Amino acid sequence: MHSISLYHLRAYNSNRKYSDGTHYAPLDDANGKDLVNVFKKYVSSLVKKDFKRDESEKSVLSFMPFNESALGRCVWGVVNTGNYGVKGSIRDATTGDLKYSKDPDDADIKERFYLLFSPSGKNEAIVVLHGISGDGIKSLLHKDLGESFKKETGLTLQFNPVTYEKAVQQWMDAEVKAVKAVGFLPYSDKTDVLKGMGHKHSELVLKPKRKGTFGKLSKFKKGQRSDAVEFLETHCKDLKAVVEMDGKQRVFRIGGTRQNPVFKLDLDDCVTVDDGVPDFDEMYDWVVEVVNELCTRVYPGQKVKLCPAR
Repeated sequence: MHSISLYHLRAYNSNRKYSDGTHYAPLDDANGKDLVNVFKKYVSSLVKKDFKRDESEKSVLSFMPFNESALGRCVWGVVNTGNYGVKGSIRDATTGDLKYSKDPDDADIKERFYLLFSPSGKNEAIVVLHGISGDGIKSLLHKDLGESFKKETGLTLQFNPVTYEKAVQQWMDAEVKAVKAVGFLPYSDKTDVLKGMGHKHSELVLKPKRKGTFGKLSKFKKGQRSDAVEFLETHCKDLKAVVEMDGKQRVFRIGGTRQNPVFKLDLDDCVTVDDGVPDFDEMYDWVVEVVNELCTRVYPGQKVKLCPAR
């Protein structure tokens, strides 16, 4: 249900070549402006009781007060988002009893985690965004933050998924220890087979022989999968690969188009989830681990690291 997506932010300046030989501006000095300060100003403007409404997307957004770490180069916290515009009803999921009617102006608000890490002197920043049941906030943030950044710097902020090999190679080389098929139903026209078996969103777990693996995650990225895995993908809602690296496990979503499977990562079991809401302090600690794994590839040989101290 809960996942994170990872993105890189960069700003291309066609009018200037920088010391590294590229046209990408250092994000702490993009035409004299610091991305972190622009981001904090943007977040602070939306720390309020009411919401910013986007009529075209029928969405609302507000932030809780942000937190800082890494000597101020990391900003993280919770954003409140939801959608409105559709009349409906809220009912008890067990009994079907009506709780209350939902008017078109009522928005179903969810709390989501975010983190921005922009190391000093670097032309790339890392953004982590929390998704719930596949629904995230990337389009909202890209639009709003992009407008604020362009207004301050005159530059366009690029907001791209973390997919290129330099960044994700260590995850691509990790061994797949299990495959999870969420919402598995092999006979779609015989839904009665699941009656009496409990939760409708069943999960089937496929494991290799003892101490074995399904090979590297890169095989799944390239579509080199076993017949069993191909079968599962066509009969489930979500297909996930459990990989092991340095004694730690990560769960990546590999379903859908099978393109860029690594930037959507399931929430780890080390994060407590109470009534469907994660412990955001625990989530921060876990995200720090993930970001630092990424930093070892993005900035090889350099001591670029996100300190977990709050």
